[in-house]
Amino acid sequence: MQNASAIDSLDAVLARHPFGNSDYIHQQLHICYKRRLHKISHRLPAAGRLLGELEQVGPYAQYRTLGDTVVRCAVQHAMRQIETGAPYGLPLEQCEEILRAAAGELAVRCGPLGSGLTHRLGPEPYHGWIWSEDRAAPARDDVFVRSFLTLLHDNYGETQLCTPDADELAMLSRGVRLLGELLPRCARSALTHAHVIAVFAPAGEWATRASSSQFRLSGTFFLSRGRLSSPWWLAEHMFHEALHQQIYDFRHGHSLLVPTYGERPGVQVCSPWNLPSPSRSNYWDTDRVLAAFHVYVHLALLCTLAEQRAPELSGVYGPLDKMTGRRDALARAHYLAEQLRAACWDELGLAGRRFVDWFGSVLDALDPSPPPPGACVHLLLDRYRREAREVDTLQRSRAPSPERSRSLAALAREEVRTARRVLTAVDATAARDRLEGVLAEFPEDDLADHFLKVRAVISRALLDASPSGYGWAHDPRKPDEMVKQQIEHSSAALMALLAGDVNLSRPGA
Repeated sequence: MQNASAIDSLDAVLARHPFGNSDYIHQQLHICYKRRLHKISHRLPAAGRLLGELEQVGPYAQYRTLGDTVVRCAVQHAMRQIETGAPYGLPLEQCEEILRAAAGELAVRCGPLGSGLTHRLGPEPYHGWIWSEDRAAPARDDVFVRSFLTLLHDNYGETQLCTPDADELAMLSRGVRLLGELLPRCARSALTHAHVIAVFAPAGEWATRASSSQFRLSGTFFLSRGRLSSPWWLAEHMFHEALHQQIYDFRHGHSLLVPTYGERPGVQVCSPWNLPSPSRSNYWDTDRVLAAFHVYVHLALLCTLAEQRAPELSGVYGPLDKMTGRRDALARAHYLAEQLRAACWDELGLAGRRFVDWFGSVLDALDPSPPPPGACVHLLLDRYRREAREVDTLQRSRAPSPERSRSLAALAREEVRTARRVLTAVDATAARDRLEGVLAEFPEDDLADHFLKVRAVISRALLDASPSGYGWAHDPRKPDEMVKQQIEHSSAALMALLAGDVNLSRPGA
């Protein structure tokens, strides 16, 4: 879609529709949690007391209390233990302590976990609190802090979070303002679902994460301290994680998935742009495919507007930097929509199927010329270039290693040979000639130092030579398969080569 006003109008359309209308989603979410409180009140009297107190306070106090990660976990964990008779998560006694404390303090503070935190993302009522260790240090006996740190450890294997400094707080604020400039309605709708934002140091279990959310910790999302340098990056990633919170909240009150989902092993969908790992972490369950599809449709809109408005906004926010490209977001959304319909459909509930159809129509409006069905090479080449960027960073940041350089050069030569075979097989003589001309600029002995550029040249030549620009899906000569085999082989070789130097296995969204 090229019409700027039509693209901008999608901001309002997405925020008004029930799938993105925060008022509607919160209303349904509150009904669910009140029903759950009533259900467990026969065992936990504090649940009944909290339910009664909620009926006496205004909508904002209800919104913050029922949005609190610790309160939600107390309700969920208690209900599961009462229903199954087996331990799960926070012990029942702790759940009751949380609910009792929430009920007792509801009239004086909204959002128990956020209370005591000084800074928020912004001045609007929907802006969440920013976690600070100042909240945790003097309050380790506070049931909300203590429980939050337990939940963090149980879900991430970590308990240490950061206190952002003044510059980082200012950068978070700039990121939120930029997001609001680009998508004022969708940004507000998504951010209403994020009650606490926590920053982590890129170490330990967090080392390779850029940002993170989990359904089991809904209401809170996490950002890497190592990435708080670009308002554009922050705008995208805060939106990304807030959208995850939005679909988590929607999921509580709607049949996104079939009732039996998760009772047995289900569908696994490969995310080709993510790097493979021994744990198959680049293979996603249906709920994650659905969540990623939801995010990428929105990111396609965000990144389209960012690219259009970058000249206007760069004077305030700096040059457009570190955001997903519009084409990449669209390509991933199309692929995930195709996989949801082809592989995941039987695991989607009625709301889930309508969800896919609705956002599919938005995607069609954003990109009326999608990749052909079955196209995948462009996504694999996305991964191929990403690997090269990480290798380039390693080469520039670590001491020279002759053995590593020889291995990288040998791998580059093998990839060049495969590219030549593919271009010859599809009769792309002009593309092959261009490839040879550019490769001639790189001395054979220095291919390791030019690994990033070599892969960029190969990727561009292959995509330029394909009829659609997305590969050769359904071509009987099977050039797609040749490219896929080489990329998979190269990924495995890089994993072995760089083991101990850099972790390339963590998937993104």
